[in-house]
Amino acid sequence: MISRAHVFDGHRALDGPHDIAVDGGRIAAVSAEPLRGRRQVDAAGRWVMPGLIDTHIHFYDVSAVSDADSMRAFEERELPGKLGLFLDHGVTTIKSVGDPTDGILATRARLAAGTLRGPRLLATGCGITGRDGHPASTVFGGNPWARERFTGEVGSVRQMRELVHRLADREVDAIKLLSEGACAHSGGPEYLWRNPAFPDGVALERLPPDLLRAGIEAGHERGLRVTVHTTQQVAAREAVEAGADGLEHGVTVEPLTDHSLIDLMLERGTTYTPTLWIDDAHPDARGSLMKVAGPACTSRWAATPSAVWAGTGPTPWRRPGSWWRPG
Repeated sequence: MISRAHVFDGHRALDGPHDIAVDGGRIAAVSAEPLRGRRQVDAAGRWVMPGLIDTHIHFYDVSAVSDADSMRAFEERELPGKLGLFLDHGVTTIKSVGDPTDGILATRARLAAGTLRGPRLLATGCGITGRDGHPASTVFGGNPWARERFTGEVGSVRQMRELVHRLADREVDAIKLLSEGACAHSGGPEYLWRNPAFPDGVALERLPPDLLRAGIEAGHERGLRVTVHTTQQVAAREAVEAGADGLEHGVTVEPLTDHSLIDLMLERGTTYTPTLWIDDAHPDARGSLMKVAGPACTSRWAATPSAVWAGTGPTPWRRPGSWWRPG
């Protein structure tokens, strides 16, 4: 029993102190009247709120992992402490979108079994990109060992579908595709991928629409939601029109000016994860987020069928026992 706490329930702060009854892993009651329990925690003057959800992380240290020994060292020496820090700061669920498949799924299993302390972990496994796409040729360009494990590079519709099904067989929670990648002969428009770590830019092509669509369709065939890394407006529209369930980053490197894209996301219930901790380096990222968040929040509270979720917090991708599966 948590007694005399100030309570924020995720929507509003409740008036006055409240008692909170906890039964196992569930909140059984929240009452302005005194409650009794086997164990009492006096929270007078303190706040109780729902656990925070970090909706976009790359948990494994890409600069420290370059072979089997360094991977093992990270998992033994650094991983437990990093997981504990999430709980220490009130983050009770994290969403991994592009970590080595074997490692992150083993970590998820240990957390679920209670042999490792940390938040609930949801994972896509590796991120799927085109041949020599981002992050294979950018972040992992000089780290071939990690490149093979953090990314899945595909060059055809068949390869895309096969990889998605292999990940589904591993029981990932969702699929992540990266629009900033392409087959060697896609013929798509080339553009410079810019990031503070790569100030001169890296020439890439967007993932061809047929590969993008194939990845989304294969994920949906297996009951998995598919989220797509985008940074440009045209790439975001391609992903949403192809059936993506979510956007990672969204529109960051340019202003979001296509209001019909926002309407389409609202209509389809597309989630939007802005990752401002990275993308505040881009001057247009926060403005794009505000254009998405305003209509999304208005529609959500008006109880329309769908809305864009534009921040850290509970996403609408939940089903009993798991997340990110169409229900």
